[in-house]
Amino acid sequence: MLYQRLINEFVFPGSISLREAHSRGLNDAIEGLAVPLGLVELRAGSYIFIPDHENHPLLSTVFGLISSAGETKLPDVLHSLETGRFGVPEDTAYFLLAALAFGGLITGRLNLLKRVASLLNDRLPDLLRARIFLSQILVDSWSTKELRSIVNQRLQVVAEKGEEWLDMLSPVEPIVLEENPIVMILDGVSPDVWLETMAGLKCDIDETTLSWHRLETVPKTGPAISALFGFLDDAMDEFSSRDIPYHHLKGNEIHGLEDLLPPFAPDKPAVIRISLVDEGAHSALLRLAEMPVAVCRFFTTYPDNG
Repeated sequence: MLYQRLINEFVFPGSISLREAHSRGLNDAIEGLAVPLGLVELRAGSYIFIPDHENHPLLSTVFGLISSAGETKLPDVLHSLETGRFGVPEDTAYFLLAALAFGGLITGRLNLLKRVASLLNDRLPDLLRARIFLSQILVDSWSTKELRSIVNQRLQVVAEKGEEWLDMLSPVEPIVLEENPIVMILDGVSPDVWLETMAGLKCDIDETTLSWHRLETVPKTGPAISALFGFLDDAMDEFSSRDIPYHHLKGNEIHGLEDLLPPFAPDKPAVIRISLVDEGAHSALLRLAEMPVAVCRFFTTYPDNG
């Protein structure tokens, strides 16, 4: 009963104030059980559910017993905890595992590892999506030094294969402005981010509408836009001299596209540059793993704003 109360009233909410814990009669249970198990941090007058994986040897042992590649049998884990150097009683071990599971700290990380393992077996360019999930492991406070070293090695392998794939692509053909296209440029979106964005949007794009090409220029916005249209001079000057409307949006404005952009003339091209990802990366506001989510949000909510 006490274990269940700790799960319901502390683990699920994620925190409880000292005053509230005392009034509910949970103070002794938290101090006598959850704290010694490494599950609690005292902060600003509250107990916070933050399992200390890096500094608590029991929690490190628990995660070492859980397989990321296949099925982990609960009886085996319980037996190891009870007979191992910590001698954890069965009921306490049940509570510990339940707290970690209900707190999302086991299943979420195991699913992430399984996702990486699956993507690393994919063909290019889908293999590149593994970089996004590897980057999540790299910044996870629960990742050990050894795990981060392995992740860095995998990232290097993915990067090398990505460069090989990129070298095999044909150069991009300049966009034909005479056909009066409306061109939207998502600045700073790499192939892995775009693939994960499409997966998040559940896009069903076949090879006839999705193609990959190599843009042969320096990795800077100005020269890249010029190369995209086959300009020899500055793209902004070219757009101006050709009377081509050019719109630069951050992608996180309060108003939607309909309010920010004028109607497009059918007899002339237009260019829209969205700098959401590029600026987010350079200002350290967006991590790699957050970029697909940001682009998905732009496509699903931003056009309908206003």
